[in-house]
Amino acid sequence: MNQIQNRYKLVRCLGKGKTSFVFEASRVDNPSIQVAIKEYKSIKIEQANQNHPLFMIFQKEAYFLQAIENLINQGKSTQDFQHINRIVEILKLGNETSVSFLLVLEFAKNGNLTDFLCENPWLPEQIASAYILQITKAVKILHDLNVAHMDIKPENMLLDERFILKLSDFGLVEFNPESNDIQGTKGYMAPEVQIGEKYLPKKADIFSLGCSFIGIRSGVNPFGDGHLDMNNPIYLDLLKQPKQFWTYFEQFVEQENKVKITIEEEFKDLIERMLTNIPDKRPTIDQVLQHPYLNKQHVSEQQMIDYMKSQFLERNIYQLNSNASTYGQEVYTKLGVTEIEQIGLNQFRFRNLQNDKNFRKTVTKFFNSIIAESFEMTFETNISQEYEERHMNQLIRNMDNSCKLGVIMDQEPDVITINIIGMEGTIQMQNKLKKQIRDQLKAKIQKQDQQKV
Repeated sequence: MNQIQNRYKLVRCLGKGKTSFVFEASRVDNPSIQVAIKEYKSIKIEQANQNHPLFMIFQKEAYFLQAIENLINQGKSTQDFQHINRIVEILKLGNETSVSFLLVLEFAKNGNLTDFLCENPWLPEQIASAYILQITKAVKILHDLNVAHMDIKPENMLLDERFILKLSDFGLVEFNPESNDIQGTKGYMAPEVQIGEKYLPKKADIFSLGCSFIGIRSGVNPFGDGHLDMNNPIYLDLLKQPKQFWTYFEQFVEQENKVKITIEEEFKDLIERMLTNIPDKRPTIDQVLQHPYLNKQHVSEQQMIDYMKSQFLERNIYQLNSNASTYGQEVYTKLGVTEIEQIGLNQFRFRNLQNDKNFRKTVTKFFNSIIAESFEMTFETNISQEYEERHMNQLIRNMDNSCKLGVIMDQEPDVITINIIGMEGTIQMQNKLKKQIRDQLKAKIQKQDQQKV
């Protein structure tokens, strides 16, 4: 751990995937430089070889990202790779019995696109098409190197401090022109990948990219969480009755997002080509870029940045709403004039304006009451050592135990920041649970002011 402590200060845990934890950190010698540290789960020394599944995932991601850095060192412009979440360095931790590997990566300040679309499910078409162009350019980088990503989805698209999109999570990259590995995420996985027979990875990427286009353009996934195969009736409609599918799709978006949407004919044509169940008929990445939907006049990058900042770079200032107080007069008296800032999608900062000596206990009691009042979630009674080591104060799960969130309470003098982060379950379920918490919290407070960050 000294290797990390000497170089980086861990700020907070950002989340947990199947194979790793991700942390926000800053450089010890220059705290203004922020990074993300992806810590793969530790494995026994004797298992740390090329045949261990975890080591293979780490090795793939590290090899690809180092290849990008080698190209830059050989004279390629960094601008060519602006839509790739690049590596800073690789660290290795271990003791006599186990070892873990860490990737130090660029820090994407504005989170992933899925979190963003969960709160703001509909983007203007010009902004959505700009992001669609950015992710297509990112995939082209891989395909030009004869590499397939194999897990393209909005959850793996990050937004940096300027809201520029960056493709991330390269642990499943495929370097071979053919594969029979079943890999990726259902709901984005091409039908031929699910069978386990030989397929073309780059053609599978095109399918996943098309599914992601739909999410970016509309904020919804019309196919649900299941597989996109010949047993999925909605997918079959797209293949056999596309006109009926798009009518259903526009109605579905209106129902989900409470906004009427008209999908462009060029977009429909592109999606139908990308999501065909016949891989050889799917376009190449260059053909996607040349399609009329993408080969048109887009808003400039600066216009897109300005729009995103105007919409979402705001700090909401709240106080408790006395009419919604069901958590005890004592707590309300102490928190009633407390300034509460929403400083991130899932971050709330409480300021101790009453000089409450038991401020942390008061805030904890208030937050616990919000969870206790819900019929859809509860606290996890046992916190494993793995989570305690990552400074999780609490774990929240939904009632069917299919999803868990972690709660970290960071304390500074007279300030407590509550961070809600994903731990277990699908990203869709995590985002649904996060939104329930946000909505219930906001029902207890009232907006006092709004400031630009």
